[in-house]
Amino acid sequence: MQNNCDEYTFICSECEGEMSDEPYGVCRAILKCETCEKEFMRLREVESAFIELRERFAVLEKLHYGRPRFAHGCKKCVFLGLYGRYDLYFCPGEDATVVARYGDDGPKYISMKYAWLINVDSTYVDKALLEAVKRVVEQGLRKEKHGE
Repeated sequence: MQNNCDEYTFICSECEGEMSDEPYGVCRAILKCETCEKEFMRLREVESAFIELRERFAVLEKLHYGRPRFAHGCKKCVFLGLYGRYDLYFCPGEDATVVARYGDDGPKYISMKYAWLINVDSTYVDKALLEAVKRVVEQGLRKEKHGE
């Protein structure tokens, strides 16, 4: 039987041997049975390690916010930052467009006219394009907001 509380001795569910007292592994979340050497994950530590990694990723993404990851050939486009796997751009002008690039190859992007995006039902649009519209407004490149 395996206990869920750190105050008790952990018992191996395979051989009923006693688990080691000291967790190990990258996230300090693995216990090893001293008898059969089977490894078990400690869920609480895995969850906290995941939260810590997610927070580190958010910090790294903010540090990288000012630099695109992928080549984008349009000289008129304004880089808006990163969003998930996308580099976001705004191409100003009469036919203003938002672009979400996900690779260096020419066709590795999605785009849509800005004027169409501010009036469309958001359930049918990729979230990266909606985020680009939001950033266009936040950065003062256009005044119209989605849904207006």
